[in-house]
Amino acid sequence: MAIQLATVAGASVCTHVRTGEQHGLVEAYASGGVAVGPSLEAARAFGPFDLIIESVGGASRSAAMTMLRRNGTCVTLGRSEGETVQFNLAGMYDAPNTSLQSLILADDIAATEPAANGLAILVDLVARGVLVPTIGVEASWTEIATVARQLIDRGLNGKAVLHVG
Repeated sequence: MAIQLATVAGASVCTHVRTGEQHGLVEAYASGGVAVGPSLEAARAFGPFDLIIESVGGASRSAAMTMLRRNGTCVTLGRSEGETVQFNLAGMYDAPNTSLQSLILADDIAATEPAANGLAILVDLVARGVLVPTIGVEASWTEIATVARQLIDRGLNGKAVLHVG
């Protein structure tokens, strides 16, 4: 959804996917190209970047910090690969004034406005066909443990929808 939102806002978007099978999920929204490879290093040739939204952590976050242009920002919103990050400071000095910011959704929403406001905007964009969610699995909420494990293991392409009742 971040890729689609950035494209709708007019950004030139480059995205990274781990496998060629995932290419089709993002190519319509990646006006700046699609990098395919097992690590974020595959995207280096498309940079440098003004903004990187990074959700894996570990080596991915370390690579992201060396792919920013001067005054660029990396926003991190996950750590599924790991909580520890080693940075190549020499690579960061090539692009001065870069920054790393965290996004903890529940905290950031609570600090700005009710979550219902943002959700209403997203629902409207989906209803109008501006955003098209990719659903990787639909299941009963009673299968939450299995679905959560698939998400954590990056075994799903798209979002998980759990039905209640």
